[in-house]
Amino acid sequence: MMLLDLNVAHAHQLPFSDGLTRVQAAVRAAPAEFAVVIPTFNERANISELVDRIRSVLADVHWEIIIVDDDSPDGTAEQARALHREDARVRLLHRIGRRGLSSACIEGILASSAPYVAVMDADLQHDPVLLGEMLAILRRGQADIAYASRHCAGGSTGDWDEHRIAASRVATWAANQAISVPLSDPMSGYFAMRRGVMQQVAHRLSGVGFKILLDIILASDRVLRVAEVPLTFASRTRGTSKLSTKVMWEYAAMLIEHRSGGAIRAQDVSNATLAAAGLLANLVILGTLFGLLRCPIGAAAALSGLASCGAVFAISTIVSNRTCGRWRWYLALLPFAGSCTFGIVADGVVTALLFGAGWHWLVSGGCGAMACAALMRRAIRHHL
Repeated sequence: MMLLDLNVAHAHQLPFSDGLTRVQAAVRAAPAEFAVVIPTFNERANISELVDRIRSVLADVHWEIIIVDDDSPDGTAEQARALHREDARVRLLHRIGRRGLSSACIEGILASSAPYVAVMDADLQHDPVLLGEMLAILRRGQADIAYASRHCAGGSTGDWDEHRIAASRVATWAANQAISVPLSDPMSGYFAMRRGVMQQVAHRLSGVGFKILLDIILASDRVLRVAEVPLTFASRTRGTSKLSTKVMWEYAAMLIEHRSGGAIRAQDVSNATLAAAGLLANLVILGTLFGLLRCPIGAAAALSGLASCGAVFAISTIVSNRTCGRWRWYLALLPFAGSCTFGIVADGVVTALLFGAGWHWLVSGGCGAMACAALMRRAIRHHL
């Protein structure tokens, strides 16, 4: 408070040209008590309205907004810069070469020194009015984290269809098997917390996927006090939903990482799944061509390498959430297969050499498949 009083006392020294009084300008200069982190990707149409609504709700709070944009092609970052020029409390972190909601939230939280921080989506489906309620809970010391729940009394999922509601129930059940504090909506992406919570868990976070609240709770080495406020999930009116197969995949991988105590990393889950799919496809095709159809072992191995390439491409396409129509799918497969050429050739050569040396065809094929996989790694990383 001494700092605020000092600012007010010297408010006549502060420049102001947007109709603010000197006292209002001094209040704006005070350190932020509450930081609102908003991760964005292609949210240019929504961000200005959201900032205006937050400004109205938090009129009596020293706040700052940190927009973390993953280099949106629609110009979200440029819009955030324009908002900063109007109000310096709106800040931008423009990320290039990095993508992901959880990691964006982590960077945004760590970029602020405010004692309380909140995370919310930019799509206007999270009601900013709840920011005041969650901040009040934290100020009173009632909880370490206050979050908005769609499934508690008074909450609603809005216009969700039956399939999405069913998927949410399954995901909620899975999450509650892993955490010590059962939550009605562990999938929520709208919450506020004390800064100390992030300082405690920052180095143990997975940072994968979209469910940063669950990641924080799973990473804590103590039972956190959690309070919930009811949220009526609004319908998205502009932009497109980020829910995808990739989100669900990363959610499962994050749960596995935390359940294993970090012994199995989320990226390892993806790598192991791709490797298993490629190996299975490889050996099935090899067994069919060589064991049943009696094709030459080298040719059969090369064709099985091509099959494993196709299997890996299909699964990595799903994991990376690449949306492509029928013909675009084929066109995308061609360069991927081309980048796997050395791996396919290596599969045939290694398998033929080992089989010629007296090894069993299954063992020879397995070694050839591993050689193929090793040479396909770069292509897979690029595709993901």
